[in-house]
Amino acid sequence: MDKMMHDWYMPDDPSVPGYVNGAFHHMYARTPYKWFLLSHTSCMHQMIDTTRLVVDPDDETDMVMFFNSNGDYFMDSAYSPSVEPKWYCLADDKTVSMRRDSIAIDKNGFNVIGVSYLGLSSFGVSTQDGTGIGNMQFADDSVSDDKNLKGGGLLCDNGSAYDGLYYCSPLAADTPGWGSVQQTNFVASDSFKGLLTNVTAVEADAPSAFSVAQNSPNPFNPTTSINFTVPKADRVTVEVYNVAGQKVDTLVNGTMSAGSHSVVWNASGKSAGVYFYTVKTGNFSKTMKMTLLK
Repeated sequence: MDKMMHDWYMPDDPSVPGYVNGAFHHMYARTPYKWFLLSHTSCMHQMIDTTRLVVDPDDETDMVMFFNSNGDYFMDSAYSPSVEPKWYCLADDKTVSMRRDSIAIDKNGFNVIGVSYLGLSSFGVSTQDGTGIGNMQFADDSVSDDKNLKGGGLLCDNGSAYDGLYYCSPLAADTPGWGSVQQTNFVASDSFKGLLTNVTAVEADAPSAFSVAQNSPNPFNPTTSINFTVPKADRVTVEVYNVAGQKVDTLVNGTMSAGSHSVVWNASGKSAGVYFYTVKTGNFSKTMKMTLLK
């Protein structure tokens, strides 16, 4: 299908510094039909759901799930809700005006947006409905990075030992060309510590790695199994939380042996909706989402 989106992207209406908002520079799929769209040359980023268009290409009802707008103080550079046109949020200086370099979505639906020229910030994070949580930085970010093109990055979040943020190294402002921005990646991980290497080794009787599987079945009613592996005998907790972050159940709280384990959550008496379960042991922790249907 051919779908025009002139309410958001206006190729014939440049901003004051001469930027034209007429293209999606980045697209990231949350599902086959839900797309996160973003541009270098606009503060606008939006999530669209094309499900209705598959049935009827002219039915745009609820196609735009959420959008970031000028003046909401997230991914903005102008900070003015009344500036026109509505997508304009760039500073007049083209060399250092904040740009959006990349987008990624984790398995819980949180959005990670890589940025350059925004002071110490390297990326911003928003919730599943597009609400901005804030801008964040790496430990080695410095004030000088305000004038560097950082290049953004990607997110690995599939439950493997390689989960984390993979980001480009900043490109110095006086470096000719953009090629070197792709040469060095920084890796940040939430629950795995180790060394990435191209050397393959197999150890006999290697200890189990910490892992947490998606609950099964999911969605469920009223019981579901949570499977996980702990690397050594240690205290283990398995707790269930609602979407408001309130703990609603404790399934495990005690010492468990190394290896694979399984616990069952009986959600009888709980309201239908989305819940999160967190498995913790030693320095390891992993949170997964599950859905209770009634």
